[in-house]
Amino acid sequence: AAALEVEVGTVAYMSPEQAEGLPLDARSDIFSFGAIFYEMLSGLRAFRARTTPATLAAVINLDPEPLTKVASHVPPRVDELVGTCLRKSVAARAQSTANLKIELDGLRDASISGALQAGARPRLGRRSDQRQQHSRGKRSNESQCRPTT
Repeated sequence: AAALEVEVGTVAYMSPEQAEGLPLDARSDIFSFGAIFYEMLSGLRAFRARTTPATLAAVINLDPEPLTKVASHVPPRVDELVGTCLRKSVAARAQSTANLKIELDGLRDASISGALQAGARPRLGRRSDQRQQHSRGKRSNESQCRPTT
């Protein structure tokens, strides 16, 4: 008898490598976090289709619409961070939750200071010494996807 392999997880939040049955590591969880964060910020699933196979195909082959297009209140820097989490290539994705936490702390600090606004788009990963010191101290679910480039 042939063995049946079963993937466990909610399809819309699976990483491409999980959807394809490839080996997983923490970067797969970062992708899933990005999908959940996208939905929290926009109220829309990043990857949604009418059927489970179509949703899996979207996770593997399509990029979600930028958050700044579907949720105008989301600052570009937040959109950029979520996009980094949702990259199809494991190597191009955020590489660790520790680095992701540092970026999230920086976004929080920028939000508190008022520096996190539309149009203010400094590159992620370049944090001020002050923020680095601070971080060391402590509707419808239909969304449009676009082909990956």
